[in-house]
Amino acid sequence: MTVAPPPGPARAYAVIAAFAAELVERGVTELVVSPGSRSTPLTVTLDAHPGLRTWIHLDERVAGFFALGQGRATGRPAVLVCTSGTAAANYLPAVIEAHHAGVPLVVCSADRPPELRGGWGSSQTIDQVGLYGPTTRWAVDLPVAGEWTPEAARATAARAVAAATGPDPGPVHLNWPLREPLEPPGAVPVVDARPRPAATVGPPPLDEATRRLCDELVGVGRGVVVAGPSPGEGLAAEHRTATAVVRAAAAVGWPVLADPLTQMRGAASDADPVVAHADLLLRHEALASLAPELVVLVGHPPVTKPVRLWLERHRPARVVAVDPARRWPDPSFTTTDRVGAHPRVVAAHLEAATAGPADPSWLATWRRADAVAADVVV
Repeated sequence: MTVAPPPGPARAYAVIAAFAAELVERGVTELVVSPGSRSTPLTVTLDAHPGLRTWIHLDERVAGFFALGQGRATGRPAVLVCTSGTAAANYLPAVIEAHHAGVPLVVCSADRPPELRGGWGSSQTIDQVGLYGPTTRWAVDLPVAGEWTPEAARATAARAVAAATGPDPGPVHLNWPLREPLEPPGAVPVVDARPRPAATVGPPPLDEATRRLCDELVGVGRGVVVAGPSPGEGLAAEHRTATAVVRAAAAVGWPVLADPLTQMRGAASDADPVVAHADLLLRHEALASLAPELVVLVGHPPVTKPVRLWLERHRPARVVAVDPARRWPDPSFTTTDRVGAHPRVVAAHLEAATAGPADPSWLATWRRADAVAADVVV
């Protein structure tokens, strides 16, 4: 174990260097910085690590949404760094979006040390502790960086990434008190890091109760899959989920009403059940009057209003929400069953359990209508 420098600026840089190394080992690659004075130790040390790619955005709102996009695309949190004061408050819109969209994000806000907080008139000083309220998966006011240990910093980085990428992914807020002097006392330390191989363990299998529920569903003829935006597991994983859901829906003969923000439409082919124009079709009575017996909700609630109004109009006897994070995506208050399993696992079971569509004409009706809509739109 490397002996840490005595408390002070050198210790602060050693602590942050250990933090950076652990981030890289946990698969973090993107650093987004809104420059400022108080955050100098964070910015300089994180930027020095070769495993992190640095992006500079002077405007904190822009930086926040840029980092959000990185997490949305990769399924791994970007690290977002800002100075003390209102800078961190400008990240709030992106943090809220990350919370609701399930996108991993780690915010590192620099702060004054404890003796300068509490209304003493120190410039660029606000109460940053708990700044993002209930939107974070984990939030902590850290010790002054020059007064704790590299081992604790590594553990903090590991926990931050785990919290941001867990079953309910989202934002993490680490508040870093930093005491002057802020400049590095010598060469900026870099701790070697080797990214760990990505875990290959897939989603857990279905429990017995969920298996029985799925077995009941496969015989329903007039079923519909309503696919909303997926939580932020990364675009590659979302595409795998989209493909699995589309295959299962084709096997059981249910149309997939795919929200524009999903990748379901990208998984479509001429022979699949994806209805890409539901928001247009359901404005017309001929389609809006079609009453489903079953609706399976995948992902977040769809943003298209016609789909929501259609669900509220018919209120099917069975509405099953599939969400591994066990959230309550039910703005229409129609859900009858909740499945806390990954959609890919549910889809695989449905595909394997079905003997084929119970009512082939049901899916055919939706596909014909969608083809007509596509010709008109194009």
